[in-house]
Amino acid sequence: LWSFRWSPSEQSVFCVAHDISDRKEVERLKQEFVAVISHELRTPLTSLQMTLTLLLNGNYGALSPTAEQRLKGADVSISRLIMLITDLLDMEKMEAGKLSMTFRDVDLSDVIENSLESVRGFAEQQGVKVIAEEQSRQFKVLVDADRLVQVIVNLLSNAVKFSEEDGQVEVKVENVDGFSEIQVIDHGAGIPAGSEELIFAKYQQAHVSNSKRTKGTGLGLPICKAIVEQHGGTIGVRATDGGGSTFWFRIPDQASSLDVSPKDEALLLSEKARSS
Repeated sequence: LWSFRWSPSEQSVFCVAHDISDRKEVERLKQEFVAVISHELRTPLTSLQMTLTLLLNGNYGALSPTAEQRLKGADVSISRLIMLITDLLDMEKMEAGKLSMTFRDVDLSDVIENSLESVRGFAEQQGVKVIAEEQSRQFKVLVDADRLVQVIVNLLSNAVKFSEEDGQVEVKVENVDGFSEIQVIDHGAGIPAGSEELIFAKYQQAHVSNSKRTKGTGLGLPICKAIVEQHGGTIGVRATDGGGSTFWFRIPDQASSLDVSPKDEALLLSEKARSS
């Protein structure tokens, strides 16, 4: 690694060379380790989860109430492990600048509905109701729909974990200065003052006294932040009136009425992907 500096007083260029062979070797070993995690852990865990699903669905015979309860607990644990591995892989891709995106014009309400469906089972287990405010207008956005679902699901899951039993989590969409702002609102313990920026850093979590909350990896919000920023947006958190937290993120609006030819649309998507 070479660095150069021009010295006006000396009228000379000073050059410093750093041997970074060790750093490159560490990076290589890290990449190999992540590849091993992906293949040797996620694949068998996914297969095991499928077997548990078949058991729970009664494909191999009826289960006793105790057996069903134990299997459901095992299924939740496996889901957490798979999520941990996925977060580690996404973080590695993010740091390497390889977090892939495929942009297309979509209706934001469809993205939100898919996100709600993904967390309803978990929310029901926690005794929390998850709802979306009915929109009076359509919000068309140019996004990677799957990645945006990943962001909303992460925020919703966190909101459910912070909520008390019989609590409620709401999703709202507003237009703010040419941006669509998606809000995930909970009424739980809230984020301690001064932790608003900290929680978006890797491996960092706010210290909240809540017996329901299970500890995470501290990777979910940084990944959300990276995805939102690749969409040209911003993300943050603020206190909810009456207690709790409102996590929000903004992404640019896309006019749905533009007359764009298929060729121009392809060029637009390609340019958006390159700039991201």
